[in-house]
Amino acid sequence: MFDPENADDAVSFAREFLEKYTAVGFGALSKREVDLLLIQLLQKHLQGFREKPDFDAALTLRTTKRKIRGLRDEVSFREACVFRGHPATDSESIRPPIPILSGHRFRGIRPPCDVML
Repeated sequence: MFDPENADDAVSFAREFLEKYTAVGFGALSKREVDLLLIQLLQKHLQGFREKPDFDAALTLRTTKRKIRGLRDEVSFREACVFRGHPATDSESIRPPIPILSGHRFRGIRPPCDVML
């Protein structure tokens, strides 16, 4: 995946992955959280990965286009929450939106972080 001439990118990818993976304790992250971390770091450290269409990224990672699209969407959402100064905690970013009920009427969906995108 990483070219030999971009060895520095591979080293920085591995270093950041290990730092974040072990920050909460070895094996404490769920499979989904590990997948999200990998997509985020590949987009950051692997040249051209962010610009790759979902289909090509799925071929590279040997998964489905739908899974890549979902992971990229969630990474973008989390980055938008952090960028706007409202970091979503792990529990907020993982849990599904909660329907807001008022007087037995459906009023809307509360997003996982407190900002509107």
